Amino acid sequence: MRLIAFVFSIVASSTASTSAATSFAADPGVKTAIVDHCRKGETVFFSCITKSQKMISICGSEDPSKKDGHLAYRFGRIGKVELEFPKAAPD
Repeated sequence: MRLIAFVFSIVASSTASTSAATSFAADPGVKTAIVDHCRKGETVFFSCITKSQKMISICGSEDPSKKDGHLAYRFGRIGKVELEFPKAAPD
């Protein structure tokens, strides 16, 4: 729960001046036409493009619970994640 609060506080401060290209999926399992930083198999919970053409995405498992799920904040230019929290595990 602490991660979710942290992520949303970052998003709230970072998106105060975003463009109109904001995407919210009505059904979390449905991908929208807008590009995002989410990986294959992840659900897009939030994604937008800032005025400086950087993308903010919140991605995760369908059920981001403490026990089985995950949630990630990713930021950067389209196609290039510059910041990820928590950091991705090495392959």
